[in-house]
Amino acid sequence: MEENNILLDGILKQAELDSHDILQKAEKTIEEKTNALEAGISRIKSEMDSKIAAKLSELEKRADSAVKAELRRQNLRNRKKVNSAVNKSFYEKIEEQISTDQYN
Repeated sequence: MEENNILLDGILKQAELDSHDILQKAEKTIEEKTNALEAGISRIKSEMDSKIAAKLSELEKRADSAVKAELRRQNLRNRKKVNSAVNKSFYEKIEEQISTDQYN
């Protein structure tokens, strides 16, 4: 009976050591997997930040181009209005001069 107790005690101690080793290996594996996941997440965040920055830059360029194009259109419209007003004034002066010349 005592031999059985000694044998059981040895088996229990070995099982305890084995379970401790298994637990340490599991903790190490979990830590490695966690580190790998964190590194992957960090890399993905960095890539996304780069892509977002590139998209923002592209959108800013498009917005700048759109604003410049609109300013050019407005400038052209304004020049046409000014030219039209100048031409109208010029023709009115000519007509006035012709009318004045006809009466003289």
